[in-house]
Amino acid sequence: MQREQSNKTDSSIGHLGAEETGVGLDDAVTLSRAAKFKCLQRNGRPAHIATLYRWSQGSGVRGVKLFCWQIGGSRVTTLRECQKFLERLSHDDGSGNCCPTRMERERSQRMAERELAEDGFNLDP
Repeated sequence: MQREQSNKTDSSIGHLGAEETGVGLDDAVTLSRAAKFKCLQRNGRPAHIATLYRWSQGSGVRGVKLFCWQIGGSRVTTLRECQKFLERLSHDDGSGNCCPTRMERERSQRMAERELAEDGFNLDP
């Protein structure tokens, strides 16, 4: 009975990883090992494990979270999840800028207001 129950748990964890994320748990590494991934290094130094933990908790970084699994007492992730996290953070649209500057936002707002005025919408109360 004990043996059957532990097998059921093992298969459900494997199923969760493969089904929901498309990544098998065989690719998963602890956050301390993930911190050494080249894509997360700055100036050749690995990211701190606390940084990866912070990225995976709460609101993440600007609302973007690093996807992790909790397996026993360890948090694990994959190289692919780290790469997807960085891609979502950078909003890579080829421009090289991840976030619009204040001037770009103001210009965009003026253009939108002008288009609305041309279409007959009065923005003044």
